[in-house]
Amino acid sequence: MSSIRRLQQQALEDRQRRDDYWRSFIPHVLASRLVIQPDNTSYFDQVGVYSSTIWRRRSTGVEEETFLADYPGLTEEDLKVCFEFEMLRALMLL
Repeated sequence: MSSIRRLQQQALEDRQRRDDYWRSFIPHVLASRLVIQPDNTSYFDQVGVYSSTIWRRRSTGVEEETFLADYPGLTEEDLKVCFEFEMLRALMLL
């Protein structure tokens, strides 16, 4: 097997392991209070904040404590679900 072929095979296996890891979060996301709309927007029920807003603000360095203060009713668990969902969406696994 050529070195290019081996590298391609390794990359494929690495991608499969990554996808399998992230797929394991799907039941957790689906069981949460995150509402996933058909148009692929999502928000937290009873909080009124979109997961994309949290994801975008987090990428600019906003800390978890700030989210919890800015959005009463949002929990640490909600933030975890949000990051899992947005990562699954970015990888096109959900």
